[in-house]
Amino acid sequence: MIKTHIFKTALFATVLCALCANFAYAKKRKDDKPRGTTAVELAQLKARPLPQPSKIKIAVLPVMDSSGLSENTRIATATVWQLLHRQGFSLTPILSGFAALEKDSEIEPGASLRKEDAVRLGKKLGVNWVVYGEAGELRVSSKSGWISNKKYADASLRLVVVDIANNQKDDSGILYWQMRHERAGGRKGLFGGGAHGDLNLKRDASIRTATAIFDPFFAAFPQHTISQEKFNEGTLKDFINTVWPDKDDGKDGKDNKKK
Repeated sequence: MIKTHIFKTALFATVLCALCANFAYAKKRKDDKPRGTTAVELAQLKARPLPQPSKIKIAVLPVMDSSGLSENTRIATATVWQLLHRQGFSLTPILSGFAALEKDSEIEPGASLRKEDAVRLGKKLGVNWVVYGEAGELRVSSKSGWISNKKYADASLRLVVVDIANNQKDDSGILYWQMRHERAGGRKGLFGGGAHGDLNLKRDASIRTATAIFDPFFAAFPQHTISQEKFNEGTLKDFINTVWPDKDDGKDGKDNKKK
């Protein structure tokens, strides 16, 4: 009787530890403390006050992935473009940022963009603001456990908004910037749940991270109309496939070349 009780207690403790470990992994953040523009600086920005988004013309430069994967660059850049679009900003076509970067001879290949680069490209594109940055991480990993198997995508983004001063004094400056890391994931196994393809997870993680970065910035603007279209990995996938029609996302979340 005592042995049975000990066995049941040990079994319960093992299951509880496994559940706690899985939960902790799901909530784990590499760096969940925002770094960038402070609340005080945001309040100062709001007090200016900022104009309606529709009166601001913005160019989004490619959010380059540190690993050099064009797939990740497309996901991150399209996410930023779509978030700004939903807020009603006047945006240059997404491909214009890629073209401007490709034609610029002053940027070292593979190097991260600087404020000076963004200002120079913004002036060429004739915009008020430029958004640029990089994806320090956009990858999928798996966690296998006794209870369930999980797959996650981690996204780490640094995004910067620069005000372009089209004058001789050139007092262009950074309006807002922030770094964030977020995780998206699904569970499959004993408890069932959403098994996602790798691309779906990357898109979801990118959306979560960029949204967390920009929400405080968008809140600093006067009340304005926001698109009611639900922005999720599905709408982002459709947008990416429209912009880059040579890529076709299969149902399993992998990119397949169109024949």
